[in-house]
Amino acid sequence: MAVSAPRRGGRHPLLRNRRALAGGGAALVVLLLAGSAALGGLPALLGSVVGLLLVAAFLVGGRLPVRLGDRVPAAVGFAVLVVNYSVRLVLMLMALAALRDVSWIEPRAVGATIILGALMWSAVEVVGHVTSRRPTIEPIGTGR
Repeated sequence: MAVSAPRRGGRHPLLRNRRALAGGGAALVVLLLAGSAALGGLPALLGSVVGLLLVAAFLVGGRLPVRLGDRVPAAVGFAVLVVNYSVRLVLMLMALAALRDVSWIEPRAVGATIILGALMWSAVEVVGHVTSRRPTIEPIGTGR
């Protein structure tokens, strides 16, 4: 069974529209930061910035196993995936525990930003998968 199919133009569908994606992401970040500042002032704004940094570090760090997918055997790839996720989860929990008693940020803003950031990341991934025209399951014998 093949793992990947050739892409049109050799690029991921989300990367073909890089400017639109970057513009939409930047607009979302500005809207989120402005909304949190309007609702909770400076502590909420700082909490949203911290939340954005945490969710970006967590989710971007998860791209490593995906990039290794075609280059390593499945067992090694699965081990890398589990270790990578475990390390990222422990680091995220350590960061949240360290920020628990910090008075200059609003904890609800951090939490809301992490949840919204994860939902938006998931939505972008779903749109990328649906628009990629990449078969989820290929019949045996059609792959490499």
